[in-house]
Amino acid sequence: MSLNDSLGDCTAAGAGHVAQQINWYGQHQDAPVADSDVLAMYEAISGYQPGNASTDVGATLQDALKYWHTTGVGGNKIAAYAQIKATDLATIRACISLFGAVYTGMNFPASAMDQFNSGKPWTVVSRSRIEGGHCVPIGAYDASSFTCVTWGKTQKLSVDFFERYFDEVWTVLDLDWLTAQGVSPAAIDGAALNANYEALTGQPGPFPTVAPSPAPAPTPAPVPSDADAALVAAFKAWEAAKGFAA
Repeated sequence: MSLNDSLGDCTAAGAGHVAQQINWYGQHQDAPVADSDVLAMYEAISGYQPGNASTDVGATLQDALKYWHTTGVGGNKIAAYAQIKATDLATIRACISLFGAVYTGMNFPASAMDQFNSGKPWTVVSRSRIEGGHCVPIGAYDASSFTCVTWGKTQKLSVDFFERYFDEVWTVLDLDWLTAQGVSPAAIDGAALNANYEALTGQPGPFPTVAPSPAPAPTPAPVPSDADAALVAAFKAWEAAKGFAA
């Protein structure tokens, strides 16, 4: 839950969920993010004061991303982030595939809570009132749906639902998505990421790179042994004796 059952801290909870996912799939490490880390992030980005319900007002995704980039949540920082058009489904799917997840904001309809509580996918229900904003990370997709993480569970949602209610999408680049060899699970190498990052921002890329493997040393020609030399000399003498020598 990351406290999101009692606080409006979905932006911080969502960051914690992404961090755990990236560590698991990128580094094969179970790296939980403590509730205290999520709370510290939420306090910093929203002004929330524990015990004062009037300060529990939520936070913007952009403020959460800035904190996540500069301070981190539970020891996990992102190296870069970029906004994607919420209508660009092809790029959204590509970013999920290449970088592990997208971090999203939505207008949450009342029908979605009923569907969540019933264990059903989120689908469009006409004339359902909007309860407020909600942040969820999306880490999987297929042709007709996406899968997000929220309130301690994975939750499927139809593409129609996404197109109706989601209006903010960010890709986040976490170095823990790269293996120790500098290659992501989708085989994107650090050198290529750095080149693209520098082209976009004018700043050096933050990603580790892998030094090219040195070319193998040429194999030297075998040196004839003494026995080989003696055999060759004997064969030449035999040729000469038989009149075969050139």
